[in-house]
Amino acid sequence: MDQPAPDPPDLPDRFEPIELFGKGGGSEVWHCRDHVLDRDVAVKVLRPGRRRWVRTAFRDEAALTARAAGEHTVGVLDAQYDRRHGGQPYLAMEFLDGYTLHHRLMFGGALPVDQAAATAARIADAVATAHEAGVLHRDVKPANVMLTKQGAVKLIDFGYGAAKDNAAAVDDVSGTPGYMAPDKAQAMRSTPGALLRKPPPASERDDLYALGVVLYEMVIGKPAFVGKPKQKLKAQVKGDLPRLSQVVPGVPPELDALVASLTAKDPAERPGSAAAVRDRLTDIAKNAPHRIVGVYGPLRQAMAAGATIPPGTSLSGIAADLPVPPLFPPTYSDLRGQLAPEAPGRGPATPHAAPAAGAAKAPSLDGAVGGASMSVAATGYGAVGSRSKPAPHSAHRRGEATRGQASAQDRGAARGEVDRRLPGPADGIGN
Repeated sequence: MDQPAPDPPDLPDRFEPIELFGKGGGSEVWHCRDHVLDRDVAVKVLRPGRRRWVRTAFRDEAALTARAAGEHTVGVLDAQYDRRHGGQPYLAMEFLDGYTLHHRLMFGGALPVDQAAATAARIADAVATAHEAGVLHRDVKPANVMLTKQGAVKLIDFGYGAAKDNAAAVDDVSGTPGYMAPDKAQAMRSTPGALLRKPPPASERDDLYALGVVLYEMVIGKPAFVGKPKQKLKAQVKGDLPRLSQVVPGVPPELDALVASLTAKDPAERPGSAAAVRDRLTDIAKNAPHRIVGVYGPLRQAMAAGATIPPGTSLSGIAADLPVPPLFPPTYSDLRGQLAPEAPGRGPATPHAAPAAGAAKAPSLDGAVGGASMSVAATGYGAVGSRSKPAPHSAHRRGEATRGQASAQDRGAARGEVDRRLPGPADGIGN
């Protein structure tokens, strides 16, 4: 049964809506044509009837994204969040055609060592630019890194961002389990000990820890922390992340040492700045081997084991008949016109069609396809999922534990971070 076409947003005449990327509890992202700038753009639109704090958060996200502008950060082109001007509040951003680093890892798994270092250097440059502008990202993860067909690497979604000079914001605990710094993971855990200890304010070194985990995953080809959100938080607090050299062979010693310092539990043991990390990674990338030392992604592994892409999904016509399982996810332009609206606050629906008989890893394949079938920049632009109202400071740790876990589920973390978005073979990433 065909779904009714979504109502177009109430936008200025300069923006011509083309297609709905995705929608969450409080916002939608549309592919639009900007007739003033004569270019395609992604427009995030706040739905009518949102509470004041939601509108304030929307305004802050737009301001922080613009403030953190740089070569490797998604660009802001226009914004409006004052209803007195009429229409819906919106945030217009550059249009990115590609897929997320998360989807790249789901499909192809580990990157060659030199390309992992080069990609991380670009992410570090985006983080450094944001820090120099006084902005903390606080949610650096593969799902928030876009790789475009044009070869760009872009850090996206500043929805959890905070200005360093905003004391109330940096005291707030936000992020995604598995990527937030261990002291913040401890604060988010709903345990008596966590509730009694106030975490230190957010800092630049929290973003560096997350960058270290992302680099770790690019090299080994799988998540550093697995399980449900609470299990990830516990592992980050109680466990020790094995060194790269203990997990995969052939890792350059200088890369092994850098990742170990980035993911140190003690913030004082991490590097002093993202700019310094960027420079070190750039040097490492020049001398690192062009060799994959990690594993293939779960989708590629499942297909190699005999599983097939469920029929009726947007990927079935793209990759099902390929003699070799796909290494790269489809981009938005591959899926153009095949995107279906999502249920509010839930992310893309997992296909209900049963996989081929004997597919040993059918759940992993279904999950991967479920995420990739909305491989547009929906969550990357921050549309999918809804953010809970920030807890009062007196209920800081308990309130934030609830907020963080709920947001993680809404944005896909509880489902293995299967989300929907874009990049392409940036600098041959994954080749």
